[in-house]
Amino acid sequence: MESASEAVPYELVARDSRSGHDEPTITAYRSLGSWREHWSSMHNKSCPAPPCPEPDLSGRMLIEITAGGTWTGMATLEVTAVQQRHGGLNVLATLDYPTGPCTDDIGNPFVVLTTPVFDSPVVLDLSVLHGIVRTAPPVTP
Repeated sequence: MESASEAVPYELVARDSRSGHDEPTITAYRSLGSWREHWSSMHNKSCPAPPCPEPDLSGRMLIEITAGGTWTGMATLEVTAVQQRHGGLNVLATLDYPTGPCTDDIGNPFVVLTTPVFDSPVVLDLSVLHGIVRTAPPVTP
């Protein structure tokens, strides 16, 4: 029998098509310092680098979800829900590939959101609407 899940409020902070990650990842940040360092390294090949989002983390944490390298730069990564279940925090997301003409452009879509702080593992449940299913290992904040 599956345990009950409880919806967790979240806010979208950033979204883009270039994370630089070749594999799906999920990473939690509790401090703006470590987040800024990551953002800088993620955008070290961008000129100019986009400004780093800096939300208020009072009682909150940042979660970055990446879809890894996609066959087209036009893939869309969407967070559909965040739930507390199975003793952890589950981020449910979809990766949708376009059904029209594709490009040779390689994308690495990512989404950044904030949630209340949790000490339990954070798990990515990534559903691919068109393409190959991939996942990321859980991360403990």
